[in-house]
Amino acid sequence: MRAKFLDLLAQEIPFKSRTEIESLVTPELISEFTLELPRAILTQAEEAVAAFFAWREHPASVAHFEAEAAKRGLQNPGNFAICMSYDFHRAADDTLKLIEINTNAAFQGLAWPLYESQGLPWPVAGYNPNELRRAIEEELQLAAPTNAQGPWLVLDEKPTEQKLRIEFDYFLSQFRKWGYEARLADLHEVTAKDRFVYNRYTDFYFEEEKSKALRELYLARTTCFSPHPFEYLALADKERLREMTADAGTYLDRLSSAQADAIERALLKAEVLTAENADDLWARRKQLFFKPLRAYGGKQTYRGSSVSRKVFDGLVGEDILAQEYCPAPEARFETPDGFQDFKYDLRFYAYKGRVQGAIARLYQGQLTNMRTKYGGFTCVRFV
Repeated sequence: MRAKFLDLLAQEIPFKSRTEIESLVTPELISEFTLELPRAILTQAEEAVAAFFAWREHPASVAHFEAEAAKRGLQNPGNFAICMSYDFHRAADDTLKLIEINTNAAFQGLAWPLYESQGLPWPVAGYNPNELRRAIEEELQLAAPTNAQGPWLVLDEKPTEQKLRIEFDYFLSQFRKWGYEARLADLHEVTAKDRFVYNRYTDFYFEEEKSKALRELYLARTTCFSPHPFEYLALADKERLREMTADAGTYLDRLSSAQADAIERALLKAEVLTAENADDLWARRKQLFFKPLRAYGGKQTYRGSSVSRKVFDGLVGEDILAQEYCPAPEARFETPDGFQDFKYDLRFYAYKGRVQGAIARLYQGQLTNMRTKYGGFTCVRFV
C-alpha cells in the first residue's frame, strides 16, 4: 500500500522525484489498516459540523466574535477557512465527543491519494479535490482582496523543514494544475502581490513579532488568508468551548432544536483553570484533561489522573482549559508483529458547514504522535 501511495504522489507532484517523495513520507505517517465504523458516526459528525457552523454564523455570534477580535486589533475579512477539521473521540455509547476544532488541520490533501492507494471509496459522497478548488475560489470572492491577480501560496514557518512538507508540495501541484501560479513561502516571503495564502502557520493570531508583516497584509486585505485569525477566534480558540459550557442556554437558543441537540451531544464541558477553582478542579482531576487554550500538537497537555500536584499548581494562571475527559477509543489490528491495540481519534474535514472528508489517526501512548509503528493517518470505511 505504501508503494502505491508513493506512486500516486509521484504522479501528482511532477517536480519531485519518487526518491525525494519517499524520503518525505515516514513509515509512521500512514497506516495500511482500514478502520470500519458504523455509518451513524459519519451522520453524527455531519450534524455536529453543520450545527457548529450555524452557531458561528448567527448574527449574535458574529457580533460577539467581532467585538473580541477588535480587542486584539483584528477584523473579520469575510471569508472562512479551507481544510479545517473537527476532531472527535468515539465514546463507549457510540456518540462522538468533540476534542477540538482545528482551523490548521493537516492531511486533507494527502487523504485523497491515501484512499486511492487502498482502493477505498472516499467516505463523503460527492467530494473530489475540485471541491477544494471551488472552496478557495469562494474564499477569494468573500474576502475580495484588493489584489485581483497574483500567486497562490502555501505558507508556514520554515516550510521546507516541516514534517508534512510533502503535503505542501501536493497543494502546490494542485494549484498549478488548476492554472494558478503557486509557490511555497516562509513568513517573510509573503508580499502584497500575492493573492491567496493557504495558511499552515501556527501563530494563529499573528501576534508574534516575526508575524508582523503577515498581520499587516491581513489587516490591509490585499491578500486572502485561509485560515486566518478571525476564523481561529470564532471556532478554534478553546475559549469558545468554555463559553458554551458556562452559558449553554444563551448559545444554544440561537439554534434549532436539532442543531442544539447535535452540539449538546458532542460538547465536552470545559472551564479555565484559575486560582479560584483550582482546589475544585484538583479534586475532580481524574475526570478531566488539561490543555492550553491556544496551542497545537499536544503541547503542555495532561491527563488529570496522572498530573502531579506540583505540575498542576504550575498550570494555574497559564490559560489552561480543564476539559471533561473522554478517553480515546481503541481498535485491534493484526500487524506483522501480531495483534496489537491502537488508540484512535477521528478527524472530519470541513468547509463552512459541510463535512468534506474523514480520516483516523492510529497511535499508541498518550497522544497522537505520528511515531507509532504501524500507526499514522488511517482510512475509514463507514458501513
